[in-house]
Amino acid sequence: MIGQRSMRHKAVGSCACWVVAAVLFPAVEFGAADRDWPVCLGDKASSHFSTLSQVNTRNVHHLEIAWTYFAGDARPDNRSQIQCNPLVIEGVLYGTTPQLKLFALDAATGRQLWRFDPFAGSAEKSALGVNRGVVYWAAGAEQRILFTAGHHLYAILARTGSPIATFGENGRADSSSLRPPKTR
Repeated sequence: MIGQRSMRHKAVGSCACWVVAAVLFPAVEFGAADRDWPVCLGDKASSHFSTLSQVNTRNVHHLEIAWTYFAGDARPDNRSQIQCNPLVIEGVLYGTTPQLKLFALDAATGRQLWRFDPFAGSAEKSALGVNRGVVYWAAGAEQRILFTAGHHLYAILARTGSPIATFGENGRADSSSLRPPKTR
C-alpha cells in the first residue's frame, strides 16, 4: 500500500515524507535516547539500527501510516528528489524538501514547527542540486542544524529555524571560499 501511495503521489508531482508508527503500543513511553535518530543512518557507526523493540517480525504487518508531510515544492516536471536522511532529536524531525528548504516537524504528529528557505530574498532562486541531509550540533543549551544549499553552509537555530547571526555572514558561509588553494 505504501508503494501504491508513493507512486500516486509521484504521478501528481507531490513529495511526501512518510512516517510509520506502531499503533500496537501507543501508550509506551520512551526516553529521548531511545527514540532519537541523531545522525545520518541512525548512529555514528551508520548501523541503520534502533534499539526500539516494539516492532518485530511478528507484528510489523500491523504498522500503519501515522502522518504524511507534503513539502509542497516538488518540481512540475516530476523530477524532484529528496536524498536527505531526516534526523530526530528530542521529538523533532529535521529534514529538507526537494527545493532545499529546511524544516522541523513534531515527530509524533507531523505538524510543521518551522521552515527555513535559504533562497528567500536572494537573487539565487534556483534550488537545483542534491542535499544529502542535515547535521545536528549541540553544546549546552545551544542547538544547531547545519545544512548546505547551493554553495553555502547554513547554521540554523534548532528551536526556531532562524539563522545564527554569528555564524559566517548572518548564518551562512560561502563554501566556495573554503576551498584550498590550487597547487602547481
